[in-house]
Amino acid sequence: MLKAIFQRLRKVYRSLRLVKQFLKKEVELHGWRLTPERLKYLIRGFHSDKKYLYEHGENSLPLPEYISDFERLRTKFINGLYKEALDNKILFSQVFHDLFRCPVNFGYQEADGLFTPIDTNLAHLRGKSLEEVIDHLPVRFVMKLIGGGGGKDIYIIENENGQLSINGIDADYQELHKCIDGRKFLMMEYITQGGYANSLYPGSVNTVRVVTTFDEFGPWVAFAIQRIGRRESAPTDNFNQGGICSQVDLETGAIGEALYYMGDSKPKAFVNHPDTGEEISGKKVPHWEDIKLALCSAVGQLPEFKYVGWDVIVHDDGFMVLEGNSYPGVQVLQLHEPMLRNKRLAQLLANHGVFSRKRVQQLGLKWVMPSTDDARALAHEGEFSEEEKA
Repeated sequence: MLKAIFQRLRKVYRSLRLVKQFLKKEVELHGWRLTPERLKYLIRGFHSDKKYLYEHGENSLPLPEYISDFERLRTKFINGLYKEALDNKILFSQVFHDLFRCPVNFGYQEADGLFTPIDTNLAHLRGKSLEEVIDHLPVRFVMKLIGGGGGKDIYIIENENGQLSINGIDADYQELHKCIDGRKFLMMEYITQGGYANSLYPGSVNTVRVVTTFDEFGPWVAFAIQRIGRRESAPTDNFNQGGICSQVDLETGAIGEALYYMGDSKPKAFVNHPDTGEEISGKKVPHWEDIKLALCSAVGQLPEFKYVGWDVIVHDDGFMVLEGNSYPGVQVLQLHEPMLRNKRLAQLLANHGVFSRKRVQQLGLKWVMPSTDDARALAHEGEFSEEEKA
């Protein structure tokens, strides 16, 4: 009896935590003023910025084949405790470096301003200041906020003969410390891209977001999107910062027209890059079959990773996996088509408790009682990231 009450209270607590995060994002988007139209979206689990982004049907609401923003928050539980290997960039390289190429991590710039090495070749610099460490790093490297996301707090640092620059703008150590602002940053390898990705837009590293899943039939690729930077998103390709994106044909690797969305009107489509004029539609992702094979092979060897969004950088001679996301953003995927039209993916999400029973029936899926194994129960108790990893 007490155990049942405890489990029920824990479920209510988890739901309230998700509601809090969902509403916090809405306030960040549109402030506190609640209108009837905003309320209409929130009740259905969507943030009100979906007014122009998605196709609408009955009652002028997004079609039921779209996974809602609230349902997307529930996907963070699918990988259970194993999500930490995706969310933690240090663990990510350690877990996956034998399966595909990952970035080199040099160390941390700690919140107290001192260096903690990860690369054993830099062990002698432990406890040194940024000024003492930087000359021992490559001329160009990246500093990325630990726990950050959404394309924010990423700095490309150059140290050319003592002259610093931050994201291509001349700076000094005082300005660099102002960017860091007493927070913890990962110092990592600066990644170069091949000719294909560079042709899309040379001012950012343009990644392919590949979503893999593992179900009773094995590992497979559910979606793939080519993300492309613009002047306003540089030095990243992040969609929420102004980037554009094209859907990748899963069979051929060909990319379609690029879509751009600012939130106040319907998405705009571009066959050519809006800043450079470079042709986009019709290009093919190099090494596409190798990328699919490597990611599916990794998931096949580590089937605990049942739902992952991988960020892939394409080189001329291969590819690198920059990072994995344990609950990838859905906006950049659903900009092109509703995710739940893919019934195999929809069923996998249903199997892991992402949808209510009513939604499962609405989508014509099979109802499966969500697993309550200890790993997932523990994972549900973990802290939530407040960032949107789009």
